[in-house]
Amino acid sequence: MKIAHIVFGLTMGGIETMLVNIANEQAAAGADVSVIVINDLVDPTLESALSAKVALYKLRRKVGSKNPLPVLRLNALLARLRPDVVHIHHMNVNRFVYLPSARRRMMCTVHAMCNTYGPESPSAGGHFPFIAISDAVRDDLKDKYGIDAVTVHNGIDVSHMRRRVPAAAPKAEFRIVQIGRLIHEVKGQDILIEALAILVGRGVRNVSVDFIGEGPSGQYLKDMAERLGVSDRISFLGNRPQSYVFGHLCDYDLLVQPSRKEGFGLTVAEAMVACVPVLVSDSQGPAEVVGFGSRGDMFETGNAAACADAIGRIMRDGPDAGRVEQAREYIVGNYSVSRTARRYLELYAELLPQSGAK
Repeated sequence: MKIAHIVFGLTMGGIETMLVNIANEQAAAGADVSVIVINDLVDPTLESALSAKVALYKLRRKVGSKNPLPVLRLNALLARLRPDVVHIHHMNVNRFVYLPSARRRMMCTVHAMCNTYGPESPSAGGHFPFIAISDAVRDDLKDKYGIDAVTVHNGIDVSHMRRRVPAAAPKAEFRIVQIGRLIHEVKGQDILIEALAILVGRGVRNVSVDFIGEGPSGQYLKDMAERLGVSDRISFLGNRPQSYVFGHLCDYDLLVQPSRKEGFGLTVAEAMVACVPVLVSDSQGPAEVVGFGSRGDMFETGNAAACADAIGRIMRDGPDAGRVEQAREYIVGNYSVSRTARRYLELYAELLPQSGAK
């Protein structure tokens, strides 16, 4: 089976990290896999993580460009590759695919709640199967556009994940981590910074926060931390490769995902595999990943005081070791990347025309 995955960019984000893992798994299963990146956005760390069995094509379109040449190159490439599956990972990519044989073989995975990052809409591009990364995204597609999508949960590579070992005695510092693009309107990093300031105002001194990721809100968040007097307790570590995250998640006492909008919550699942307790906002994808409170803690979305209360409670009481272990077992059993890749291969056969019908 020939599979062409098409994305706008290959940056250090949840979508792209997951795509690399799935492409590698599909290639290992014997598929002929290509990844086509339209925009001139390819993170070298992610590029190096692609298997040698996966072909990478970079069209180098400038973001926002109206130059038709990259689009023409895309369609010429699809004509040459003759893929059995054209799997797009942004709804708006479909407007660049003109080749009728490719359009007949197209399916789209929706990785975020609708309109999270802008006016992306499935209404402009015809009819093809839609896949949602969570039930929250599936329901959102149905509510906003009347689209019936199939849920295929994001998958994580659990093979290299180090597990957290609970400390025998209380640690001098309670370490919190948040991982994701620094887009506070979506990911809610400002809520965590405000919660930290509330805790410090209550006299809690032995707590710190590391942010892993980069994005347009970076300077805003640094200025906010300075203004609230907690910059000495916050580190902005920038982007880190998946190997770093997998090797260092276990060093933390808590992962907080304070997203206002989130389709899934890949880093939440990764933390759970590393046996790190998690605290997430109580709506959409992250809440689904933690079983709406059965596998992790939640706080009211957008409420910094509630976030601070939850962190303080976790610091005081400590994690429930039994729940942490059960959460790990659930994620390993239900969200492994091999399971996700295998499910996609099944759906290709179920939902798309047979390969002989070029």
